[in-house]
Amino acid sequence: MQPLMMVKKHENQEWKDEEPKTFETLLEGYKECMPSVNSILLETRYFMNNHMLNNDFKIAPKYFLAFDDSSVQTNGIVAISALYVFPKFRNNGLAKALLDQIKLLAQQNVILQIAVNENKFIELKDFYSKVGFQTTGIVNPPDSLGIKYIDLFWCIAPIKLTFTPNGTAIERV
Repeated sequence: MQPLMMVKKHENQEWKDEEPKTFETLLEGYKECMPSVNSILLETRYFMNNHMLNNDFKIAPKYFLAFDDSSVQTNGIVAISALYVFPKFRNNGLAKALLDQIKLLAQQNVILQIAVNENKFIELKDFYSKVGFQTTGIVNPPDSLGIKYIDLFWCIAPIKLTFTPNGTAIERV
């Protein structure tokens, strides 16, 4: 994998202003990851996330990973909001390589979480299992948009997941 570029959330507005075409390209990936979410909410997601992208993304967009680390201090979780590889670059190990990179950033006490739309879960279940993510496999109640997700988690330290009426409980073992 080529070197990655990191755009921190505090740089997102400047990046959008200076690179409007690149911003639109990112939103295309967000739309495919979250097809039921409208453009205004997708843009809100963009602003709340840090982004890891291929170094020459402005010229040749290949992949990106968007993540929100705002609650890591309170609950130890970094939420992966979008993991996207553009169609002509798929099946080359790039999604796995991106996850490997964010795993390197995660400290031993950090848990990575990704919520997969229930309609995409069957398609993505084996991939996430192979890269070490765990799940209860139980669909969460619909969010405010009526979308149902299945949560998956990864931590370098062993964890045990239990589904509760309030979502997945995570216990360090």
